[in-house]
Amino acid sequence: MKIFMFIMVMLLPAIAVYLLDIYLFNRKASKGKLVAMGFKSLFLLDLMGPAIMASLFGYSNLYNPLKNDYMYLLALLMIILFIGSIYILGKLVLARYLRATTVSFKNRGGTIALYCIAIILLFIGFMEFFGVAWVNKTYNGVTIDEIFITLTTNTKGTDPKIILSFIEEGVLISIASTYIAALAFYKLISNNITLIKNDKPFLRLLSRKVGSTLAGALLFLVGFVYLFIRLDIAGLIYSYTAESSYIEENYVDPKEARLEFPSEKRNLIHIYLESIENSYFDKANGGNMDTNLMPYLLELSKEGYSFSHLGKDEGRGGPLKTNGATWSVASMVNQFFGVPMKVPARRNAYGKSGEFFPGAVGIGDILNRLGYQQTVMFGADADFGGLTYMFEDHGDFKIMDHAYALENHMLPTDDYKVNWGYEDEKLYEFAKAELTRLSNAGKPFHFLMENADTHYPGFAFDKDGNPIWGGNKKDLDYGKTITYSDKMIVEFIRWIMAQPFYKNTTVVIIGDHLSMDKTFFRDNNFGDFHRTTYNLILNPAPTIDLSKQDRFYNRKWASFDMMPTILASIGVKVSGERLGLGTNLFSSLPTIYERDGYEEVNKLFKRKSTFYNRELLGKQVIYDGGNLVVVPKKKDSNDDK
Repeated sequence: MKIFMFIMVMLLPAIAVYLLDIYLFNRKASKGKLVAMGFKSLFLLDLMGPAIMASLFGYSNLYNPLKNDYMYLLALLMIILFIGSIYILGKLVLARYLRATTVSFKNRGGTIALYCIAIILLFIGFMEFFGVAWVNKTYNGVTIDEIFITLTTNTKGTDPKIILSFIEEGVLISIASTYIAALAFYKLISNNITLIKNDKPFLRLLSRKVGSTLAGALLFLVGFVYLFIRLDIAGLIYSYTAESSYIEENYVDPKEARLEFPSEKRNLIHIYLESIENSYFDKANGGNMDTNLMPYLLELSKEGYSFSHLGKDEGRGGPLKTNGATWSVASMVNQFFGVPMKVPARRNAYGKSGEFFPGAVGIGDILNRLGYQQTVMFGADADFGGLTYMFEDHGDFKIMDHAYALENHMLPTDDYKVNWGYEDEKLYEFAKAELTRLSNAGKPFHFLMENADTHYPGFAFDKDGNPIWGGNKKDLDYGKTITYSDKMIVEFIRWIMAQPFYKNTTVVIIGDHLSMDKTFFRDNNFGDFHRTTYNLILNPAPTIDLSKQDRFYNRKWASFDMMPTILASIGVKVSGERLGLGTNLFSSLPTIYERDGYEEVNKLFKRKSTFYNRELLGKQVIYDGGNLVVVPKKKDSNDDK
């Protein structure tokens, strides 16, 4: 029924406008012109109508009636009728005051060239406006370095809903707007136009041609200025030109620092939670919601250790926002290598084998040298953002992503794909099987994973509360997605805690970055509330001194501080308590944010670092693990008894 109604909504108003256009203005038109008019009416109304529905009312899945309600169809009908009315009324007004006489385009190559240039400039200008508007509407706090790095690396596996959203809300409305302008410009330059009242010319043809071109150029320039300001292109230029030696002066090379491992090595499970932040808790528990969206993670947090920017009685907190750490790949880079992810000096610096931080040493490199088995698991495609190269080049990880699941027939069909790959319900079951395999192999293991259900735009639920994929904004309840994910996450953690291997395993759980879903926070007044990601360490090594509670509160720390902290959590003694730019948060040593000031350090991170480009991104290093020391277990006096 919906499909039939959608077809009627798209066809009947266009046919009505087409017939009215013929009756009022084109009764004697040729067959060829009538066909062209029909195409014009259909194209104009059926493209412009849905584009307005997307840009003004926030609808998605514009051409899929099954994913929209009947109110969408009614609103779409009203919008199309409104556009058609404006079109007819506009022609009536113009016909009353202006007379147009067609001018032959023969031997007018210059005119055609100017027209084409004007239309191209117009389209680019509209794309600048609507494209940036889509970015600002869709993603919360997106930075130009994230956009630049993402666009210059592999984007394979991107959620098709995001691509479709950009097409609907950026490309379609730009095409529709350009089409309307193209019709108007064509009328201006292909006709001699005179005023009916006194038969005087309505601007000379040359003026109309030049004016059309200038209008296109003006929109292009204004759009460029808008893009330049809203996306902070100046900041990108700044990152390539303004030099700072701060990273070089404060970087502790992990391949040179002495790292002492216990003889009985602990397993490490590191779980990145997509877009999970502390604001999802209710206000009574340090969040910013009226209802607690993560009751299970709240209870779990009482059983482990986390680091907060707040005082002990002020609620839950976490790391401060860092330049170069605000999206998934960058968050992993920060925690893996102990440095922010900066705009590279050359294209594809993160997008080729052997070129993903070839001069850096990460946690995977270190544990690989100590004989750890290492697996990384995603429900998405690991090629996105170059993560395949990161984990292949730095620890010889077994990569179990969406492509792996397809190749090994782990999914219902050979072309199965939902959201970014497959849903978290399957991810956690696959993770249980892999952890069981790793624990039975007789070696210490490092298991790293990231979920994806809560990545913007998330997924919706049917009327029975079962998860479904690809819903429109009217159906999508992102808060319910978070709550559903909260339950699955903690059920998985509880399973881990019940396994025999947990006794000798540390579990690190951390939100990778703040949520990018701007719509969800539309009516949320944060005020002085500082958004931070969830973090929790369960079952750290017994050698860690956990008695000094001041280490867990009122801390100014960043994602890169997790590198030495994670190693310390599995019993590694880090010489000097620092690696990369990070500080072991279990130690009494201040972080660089605490020592040098959060705003000042973040400002310096924006600047170009020759050391970073030359040593970490430009130099190939073969890590031999010569700085790793395994300390034998002290002999107990009871061993001889």
